[in-house]
Amino acid sequence: MARFRLSAWSAQAGERGWSAALIWLALPLLAWLAWRTLRGRRAETAATMDAAGLNRPWPGQDSEFYLVERRMAQLGHARRDDEPISEWLARTPAQPGSESLQRLARLHYRHRFDPAGLPAPEREALRAQALAWLAQHPGQT
Repeated sequence: MARFRLSAWSAQAGERGWSAALIWLALPLLAWLAWRTLRGRRAETAATMDAAGLNRPWPGQDSEFYLVERRMAQLGHARRDDEPISEWLARTPAQPGSESLQRLARLHYRHRFDPAGLPAPEREALRAQALAWLAQHPGQT
Protein backbone atom coordinates (compact mmCIF):
# COMPACT_ATOMS: atom_id res chain seq x y z
CA MET A 1 0.00 0.00 0.00
CA ALA A 2 2.76 2.43 0.94
CA ARG A 3 4.69 1.57 -2.21
CA PHE A 4 1.61 2.21 -4.27
CA ARG A 5 1.10 5.65 -2.73
CA LEU A 6 4.76 6.48 -3.11
CA SER A 7 4.74 5.46 -6.77
CA ALA A 8 1.49 7.39 -7.34
CA TRP A 9 2.99 10.45 -5.71
CA SER A 10 6.17 10.07 -7.72
CA ALA A 11 4.15 9.82 -10.94
CA GLN A 12 2.15 12.92 -10.04
CA ALA A 13 5.32 14.78 -9.19
CA GLY A 14 6.71 13.89 -12.60
CA GLU A 15 3.55 15.14 -14.29
CA ARG A 16 3.31 18.43 -12.32
CA GLY A 17 6.95 18.97 -11.77
CA TRP A 18 9.11 18.68 -8.70
CA SER A 19 8.22 22.17 -7.46
CA ALA A 20 4.68 21.11 -6.52
CA ALA A 21 6.02 18.00 -4.78
CA LEU A 22 8.53 20.03 -2.82
CA ILE A 23 5.81 22.40 -1.66
CA TRP A 24 3.78 19.49 -0.29
CA LEU A 25 6.86 18.13 1.43
CA ALA A 26 7.81 21.53 2.84
CA LEU A 27 4.39 22.34 4.32
CA PRO A 28 4.54 19.77 7.15
CA LEU A 29 8.13 20.76 7.87
CA LEU A 30 7.22 24.44 8.08
CA ALA A 31 4.22 23.68 10.31
CA TRP A 32 6.44 21.66 12.63
CA LEU A 33 9.06 24.45 12.78
CA ALA A 34 6.38 27.07 13.51
CA TRP A 35 4.97 24.93 16.31
CA ARG A 36 8.44 24.43 17.84
CA THR A 37 9.20 28.15 17.63
CA LEU A 38 5.95 29.20 19.29
CA ARG A 39 6.31 26.55 21.97
CA GLY A 40 9.83 27.76 22.70
CA ARG A 41 8.69 31.37 23.01
CA ARG A 42 6.00 30.42 25.50
CA ALA A 43 8.58 28.63 27.62
CA GLU A 44 10.90 31.64 27.42
CA THR A 45 8.04 33.96 28.41
CA ALA A 46 7.19 31.80 31.41
CA ALA A 47 10.83 31.73 32.48
CA THR A 48 11.08 35.50 32.09
CA MET A 49 7.95 36.04 34.17
CA ASP A 50 9.32 33.75 36.85
CA ALA A 51 12.66 35.53 36.82
CA ALA A 52 10.89 38.89 37.04
CA GLY A 53 9.48 37.82 40.39
CA LEU A 54 5.90 37.32 39.35
CA ASN A 55 5.85 34.06 41.26
CA ARG A 56 6.63 35.73 44.57
CA PRO A 57 5.51 34.24 47.86
CA TRP A 58 2.09 35.31 49.07
CA PRO A 59 2.03 38.48 51.14
CA GLY A 60 1.86 37.93 54.86
CA GLN A 61 3.56 34.55 54.91
CA ASP A 62 6.08 36.08 57.28
CA SER A 63 3.40 36.81 59.88
CA GLU A 64 4.36 35.93 63.45
CA PHE A 65 0.78 34.80 63.95
CA TYR A 66 1.81 31.49 62.41
CA LEU A 67 4.11 30.99 65.41
CA VAL A 68 1.11 31.57 67.68
CA GLU A 69 -0.87 29.05 65.65
CA ARG A 70 1.92 26.50 66.01
CA ARG A 71 2.11 27.09 69.78
CA MET A 72 -1.67 26.68 70.09
CA ALA A 73 -1.36 23.35 68.28
CA GLN A 74 1.32 22.29 70.78
CA LEU A 75 -1.09 23.23 73.56
CA GLY A 76 -3.74 20.94 72.06
CA HIS A 77 -5.78 23.50 70.12
CA ALA A 78 -4.80 22.81 66.52
CA ARG A 79 -6.57 24.53 63.66
CA ARG A 80 -8.03 22.39 60.89
CA ASP A 81 -6.67 22.95 57.38
CA ASP A 82 -9.99 24.26 56.08
CA GLU A 83 -10.83 26.37 59.12
CA PRO A 84 -10.64 30.16 59.09
CA ILE A 85 -8.68 31.66 61.96
CA SER A 86 -11.74 33.48 63.33
CA GLU A 87 -13.73 30.22 63.60
CA TRP A 88 -10.75 28.42 65.08
CA LEU A 89 -10.34 31.03 67.82
CA ALA A 90 -14.10 30.99 68.48
CA ARG A 91 -14.10 27.22 69.08
CA THR A 92 -11.02 27.14 71.32
CA PRO A 93 -11.81 27.19 75.02
CA ALA A 94 -11.82 30.62 76.62
CA GLN A 95 -8.42 31.24 78.10
CA PRO A 96 -6.49 34.21 79.37
CA GLY A 97 -5.32 36.28 76.45
CA SER A 98 -8.09 35.21 74.06
CA GLU A 99 -8.94 38.87 73.40
CA SER A 100 -5.31 39.51 72.52
CA LEU A 101 -5.52 36.57 70.11
CA GLN A 102 -8.52 38.19 68.44
CA ARG A 103 -6.55 41.45 68.04
CA LEU A 104 -3.61 39.49 66.67
CA ALA A 105 -5.88 37.67 64.23
CA ARG A 106 -7.29 40.97 62.93
CA LEU A 107 -3.78 42.36 62.40
CA HIS A 108 -2.73 39.09 60.77
CA TYR A 109 -5.73 39.15 58.41
CA ARG A 110 -4.90 42.69 57.36
CA HIS A 111 -1.22 41.83 56.92
CA ARG A 112 -2.12 38.75 54.93
CA PHE A 113 -5.03 39.91 52.79
CA ASP A 114 -5.21 43.73 52.65
CA PRO A 115 -3.80 44.88 49.30
CA ALA A 116 -2.31 47.91 51.04
CA GLY A 117 -0.70 45.72 53.69
CA LEU A 118 0.01 46.96 57.19
CA PRO A 119 1.70 50.25 57.93
CA ALA A 120 5.06 49.80 59.64
CA PRO A 121 3.80 50.65 63.16
CA GLU A 122 0.98 48.11 62.95
CA ARG A 123 3.32 45.52 61.44
CA GLU A 124 5.63 46.03 64.41
CA ALA A 125 2.63 45.78 66.76
CA LEU A 126 1.73 42.41 65.21
CA ARG A 127 5.28 41.19 65.72
CA ALA A 128 5.58 42.49 69.30
CA GLN A 129 2.15 41.27 70.42
CA ALA A 130 2.67 37.82 68.93
CA LEU A 131 6.07 37.47 70.61
CA ALA A 132 4.60 38.70 73.92
CA TRP A 133 1.78 36.14 73.66
CA LEU A 134 4.32 33.39 72.93
CA ALA A 135 6.35 34.42 76.00
CA GLN A 136 3.22 34.20 78.17
CA HIS A 137 2.29 30.76 76.81
CA PRO A 138 5.36 28.53 76.76
CA GLY A 139 5.13 25.37 74.72
CA GLN A 140 5.17 21.87 76.07
CA THR A 141 8.61 20.32 76.08
